[in-house]
Amino acid sequence: MPGVSDRTYELVTRLAKFWTFKRRAIASELTEQLSVIQKQLDDLIEANGALSSELHAARRRSISLESTLAQEKAKKASLHERNEELTATNTKLAEERERLRLIKSLLSVEQQKNDELKKLEKLINEEYRRFAAEESSLVDEARAAFDLMGVLHDVKLVVGMPGLLDKIRVAVAGGFSAGKSTFINSLIAKGGVKLAEGITPVTAVPSYVMRSEKTKTRIRAYSHFGAFTEIDESTYARLNHDYMKGFGFDLQRIMPFVALETPMSDLFGVFKHLCFVDTPGYNAGSGAGSTGWDRKTAHDVIREASALIWVMNITDGTIGSDGISFLEQFLSQCDCDQEHMPIFVVLNQADKMPESDIVAVMDEVKELLDDVSISCRGICAYSSTKKEVYTNGIGMELSEFLSEINKIKTNSIGNIVNRIKKVFGLYSLAIWADIGLLEKRIAELNSIKMRALQIGGRELHKNMTTIFNELEKDLSKSSVEHLKKQLVECDRLKDEMIKSVENAILTAIETEYHSVNRL
Repeated sequence: MPGVSDRTYELVTRLAKFWTFKRRAIASELTEQLSVIQKQLDDLIEANGALSSELHAARRRSISLESTLAQEKAKKASLHERNEELTATNTKLAEERERLRLIKSLLSVEQQKNDELKKLEKLINEEYRRFAAEESSLVDEARAAFDLMGVLHDVKLVVGMPGLLDKIRVAVAGGFSAGKSTFINSLIAKGGVKLAEGITPVTAVPSYVMRSEKTKTRIRAYSHFGAFTEIDESTYARLNHDYMKGFGFDLQRIMPFVALETPMSDLFGVFKHLCFVDTPGYNAGSGAGSTGWDRKTAHDVIREASALIWVMNITDGTIGSDGISFLEQFLSQCDCDQEHMPIFVVLNQADKMPESDIVAVMDEVKELLDDVSISCRGICAYSSTKKEVYTNGIGMELSEFLSEINKIKTNSIGNIVNRIKKVFGLYSLAIWADIGLLEKRIAELNSIKMRALQIGGRELHKNMTTIFNELEKDLSKSSVEHLKKQLVECDRLKDEMIKSVENAILTAIETEYHSVNRL
């Protein structure tokens, strides 16, 4: 059946013919067709209106949904921001709880009973001070007092950490961000606890890193009076300058150092006698949290060591004047010759520099050290991340240096005892010198008295009696006796301190032995 439009076209064509029969019928049918078309058109117009209304409604709904979506997105962004704020707050609260737990542990931990250590503290802090206040023969008494405080510090260190007794301490020092911690980390076996690393000052308290006899890792935080508390790896990993700044005070006052026993790699050989000490950067740097105490701490730690590894970032180009100044100052103040403080220089991050430039930097560092008469056993270019030595170094190789240090005979008790003997030996020499001088002056006074009597007779001798009596008050036998009593006290303090040192350390070793066996 033809469509409406086709049929209408056909009717119009027939009607256009002049002689067309049945015009009325055709016209009527055409009218009907037009009515149908009109109705269809009306329906279309009505449908179009309905669709337009629906389209407007849909547009209004779309605008509303877009607005709602924008609001939801804003809410989501706000919730995300609040969630981040809450996460940051929770992290800060967790850190604060962690800090409080650490402070509580350090302040509440009881020192292992060691009566001999307490006796040594009393001998140095009380009896020695009384002796020093009465004695006036030794000129550099401040140095003697400082040396004895160093003895007490070292005894506390060994008592709290008996594992150090047969260890040779190797200080790892240098400027901030030189790569000291990464260097030590390269010596730690895979799976072992690592030191914190960063481009800003990281090391806040010295860490004594030793090979653990077993695969187990042990981390001890030590209090200022020698007691210790175990801390976990996450807490240890946080012990950097930024974290410690959150305490609001210098944590070193209550936690001067940390000891880490962990499996070590055999990268440069098996060095079971070495203890590497990670020190803060000697220079303050520009990072947040670095402190003025870093230089003093680094100096004190190096002073206690048997060897020094000086680490510098090879990309800095050379050793700076501040680094040379620190080394010069240290070597002059510690009164140690470089035979007893072997130095090795490690140029870290060598993987970031061409080999030709590495050689040039090594030569320049050697020349600058030679200019100030600082000798070093060797210089090497090293990559801590790749655990690789680059090109031929100058002097000894790093493995040779560590092997040589590892062979040093350790006798911590003997070294401490010798330091006590040295201090009181100086006192003894000074007192004997004063006794000799005093006895000489007494003999000279007696000689003058006799000569006055011989030359001027009784009258002159009588006139000078008052002067002689005044001089005799200062140069009397009682003064000599007083000095001799000080000699006796000097020997007593020396012997008592030596005895307390030996007994305190032996007691700590026995306690540690029983503690390990219980585990």
